[in-house]
Amino acid sequence: PYIERFRPAVGFRVEEAMQAKFVTIVGGVAGVSGQDEERLRQAGAQVERIDGSDEADTARILRELAQKGQRFQHLAENS
Repeated sequence: PYIERFRPAVGFRVEEAMQAKFVTIVGGVAGVSGQDEERLRQAGAQVERIDGSDEADTARILRELAQKGQRFQHLAENS
């Protein structure tokens, strides 16, 4: 529902994400390391990580954001 609602660009390469203004990392550091997260910030992206206690919890958080029409948990799109 999150992807359907907000239609974000989706990718798997940090180098591509470094070009974005907003980056949402879905999942824990096993998928995207803290170092890569910091690289994104250093490139100027506003980064938010959505990481529940497990995969089902992460999916729940994304569903709730989509239902609320809220793309980010903590970031403001107008900043």
